Amino acid sequence: GEPPPVEEIERVHAFREVVRSQLASPHRLRDLAISGDDVIALGMAPGPRVGQLLNELLDEVVDEPALNTREELLERARRKVRP
Repeated sequence: GEPPPVEEIERVHAFREVVRSQLASPHRLRDLAISGDDVIALGMAPGPRVGQLLNELLDEVVDEPALNTREELLERARRKVRP
């Protein structure tokens, strides 16, 4: 058969690049540089609020992956635990 149009091949290559770039990005709680234990160690009582805080941090990290460092997330969590 005929080869696919050049535009279609270019779209596939562009899609592959997006997928490759996202493979290293955090998308799940376990991808965060801190855990619930770290949040509890900051003084938050164990419970649903720990998960809520981690989800808030994950939202921030998904928007800005460079924030996913232990130091940065601990500081952000600290500000949320002790405003």
